[in-house]
Amino acid sequence: MSPDALARLATNALYLSLRLAAPVLLACALAALVIGMFQAATRAEDPSLGFVSKLVFAAAAVFFARAFMTNELLHFSAQLFHQVAQVAR
Repeated sequence: MSPDALARLATNALYLSLRLAAPVLLACALAALVIGMFQAATRAEDPSLGFVSKLVFAAAAVFFARAFMTNELLHFSAQLFHQVAQVAR
């Protein structure tokens, strides 16, 4: 396998990790924004409110994005196995 092919594979793996992490990160950022505004409006100082809400939002994001994540992983794995088969020849 050439160095260019390895670099392309590493780049694709990094982009895949960004695509897989994006739904969870966006959900946690949205939860932090909403809970931060709520805590500022009510002067609530409970730290568990922010943690639990982010945990719930992250779990919901994984639940709703599971088909997308699975398809992305399957597509990347198929490409990877195809490239490994090409090298083995």
